[in-house]
Amino acid sequence: MANDDAATRLSKWRFITSSGGSFGVSAIVAVGITAGKLYISQNPKADQSSPGVAILNYKGIGPGVSVGLPVDLSFSTAKMWSEGDIRLGPLSTGADIQLKDLTGIGLMRVTSGSVGRSYSCTQIYFQPKTTSLPTICKAIGTLFGKGLSLPSAGVVDYSCYITIDRVIPDNLEWSDPKEAAALVLPNYQVTPPMLMMPADVLFQFNRADLKPSAAHALQQALQLITTQRVRSVIIEGHTDSIGSPHYNLQLSDKRASAVKNWFVKHGGPPADSFVTKGFGKSQPIASNMNPDGSDNPEGRRQNRRVSIILIP
Repeated sequence: MANDDAATRLSKWRFITSSGGSFGVSAIVAVGITAGKLYISQNPKADQSSPGVAILNYKGIGPGVSVGLPVDLSFSTAKMWSEGDIRLGPLSTGADIQLKDLTGIGLMRVTSGSVGRSYSCTQIYFQPKTTSLPTICKAIGTLFGKGLSLPSAGVVDYSCYITIDRVIPDNLEWSDPKEAAALVLPNYQVTPPMLMMPADVLFQFNRADLKPSAAHALQQALQLITTQRVRSVIIEGHTDSIGSPHYNLQLSDKRASAVKNWFVKHGGPPADSFVTKGFGKSQPIASNMNPDGSDNPEGRRQNRRVSIILIP
């Protein structure tokens, strides 16, 4: 591993488990193919179905050295033990890596041995600069695990391609549990994906400038946006029924623009990827009044919102 200090810093992301399989043929010199999933999280106590887990797909092919049977077959499931650390590589920038730094071309060195049950150590170089110096990369992962395999032992170097399968977003950490409960995250795999954020989390009442505390919620939303390959992002502002239609249209439009500007400023997609629109009070999702005609504060709270729609 490189001696650069950046390569020795632990990421908050770590492997919590993995699943996959490999097949190879060998007469000392081996050729193998592999495919599977890597489950990563910033919560070391998470499992494969926990909120806050990101799932990466990988596929690879490569040469190696193997002893044992002329055919090697191994596999593991997410319920079998595997875990490991991810470290920042010399090419990483900022305080920590982002999920996009773990996608694209990668190199995977698997050292394994088995007699029925296999044990392996996998070194993954994410986005390596060169194949001759793989430690010059965005991140370096070390994953230990066990699975089932035909009797064999060897080392195989796979050239692989890594993509984001999906993200389970509900438990991206919050400092305020009430804000977490108020943030509605519909099924992240619907088409198109949408994130609906209560305006009260982002703005003071009747204001269009973001609250300082809004940064935490917006950072979680930005993380979701950057994990998807999108052509554009639509940001819609909505208000409750208090105030004139014209005033509410202006307020909701300014709020949508404020969210867009925050995303652009903090490393989101370029400005021309966003479309902002204010709808004022024209598209309520709850009643602003009770059946007896009295005010419905909870309904008005739900109507004050910002919707973020991702267009793939």
